[in-house]
Amino acid sequence: ALGDMVASFFTLTGPDNDTYMWGSDDRLLPFGETLAFCETCGYKTDFDAVRPSFRLDSLKLAFSYTYDGYAIVSDEFRARTLHYTDESDFRQFATSDKFYCLIPSHTVEFDADRRKTRFEGYCASCGNWRAVAGATPAFLKSKPRHCLCRTDVLFGSGNSRSPLLICDQTFAESIRDLRGVELEPVAA
Repeated sequence: ALGDMVASFFTLTGPDNDTYMWGSDDRLLPFGETLAFCETCGYKTDFDAVRPSFRLDSLKLAFSYTYDGYAIVSDEFRARTLHYTDESDFRQFATSDKFYCLIPSHTVEFDADRRKTRFEGYCASCGNWRAVAGATPAFLKSKPRHCLCRTDVLFGSGNSRSPLLICDQTFAESIRDLRGVELEPVAA
């Protein structure tokens, strides 16, 4: 049964770190940095776009989120998990060698029907939704095939949408004691 298969998987979450990757108004970008927006709905079209000049000054948390949904990890988090992940999962910033943006390259299908996830405001031009609510507990359509992956659905609203991060038991054990790491079992 699928319930038995996903029992050892977790949603990886953490606290906010009081920053934005792009800003509260994404259209006011730092000089020389660009971000594409849909001409119909006005929302950004690349939710994986990382701002090279992003800066996080606090070393208090090994795992946290920006207000606009980007997972930020410390060098220690990266060092502990690099043998479970792909190097490309960690995006480095030009302003720091102590923090990375974590964007897993592998995805897993989220079961929005079983979770009763609500989708609002579909844009036919870019294929995005204005808002998606109902993420946790996470329901998956199949067992993840990688130690770390992200859901194929972005949750949240406006330009602050992001996938859930899903990790297996081994990955979870390697980071469980790091500051900011919160783990919730995936629903069976």
